[in-house]
Amino acid sequence: MKKNIRSFAINASVIIVGIVIAVAVGQYAAKLRQYLKSHIKDGDYLAHVVNRQYPITLYGTSTCSHCADARAFLNASGIKFNDVVIDKSKDEERNFSQLGESAVPVLIVNSGLITGFRQSEYLDLIKRVRSSTQ
Repeated sequence: MKKNIRSFAINASVIIVGIVIAVAVGQYAAKLRQYLKSHIKDGDYLAHVVNRQYPITLYGTSTCSHCADARAFLNASGIKFNDVVIDKSKDEERNFSQLGESAVPVLIVNSGLITGFRQSEYLDLIKRVRSSTQ
């Protein structure tokens, strides 16, 4: 009888722990999926790079730490880009507002953009420019 009670208690504990783990994983699965998916938005963004010096444009502000990180990464990687500081120019602020994005930094090539700073996705987006010019 004691053996059956002990076995039942162990099985019940294993089931409860399994349920707790499943609930915890379920709560974070959506966040993890969102984090892991590509943040590159495909589209026609030629207006934001045409008539500029380089085929890559970075919209940012002078006070944004993520913008500073993006600039530092691009510079350290030797990537030439148009550094557009929207809080220093009303015209550039209007250009940025046409994108419909609410956060900076925004890195743009003619066929896509990414909001936020993610090194690997910056490189993926920049590859589009390099492959289209070869």
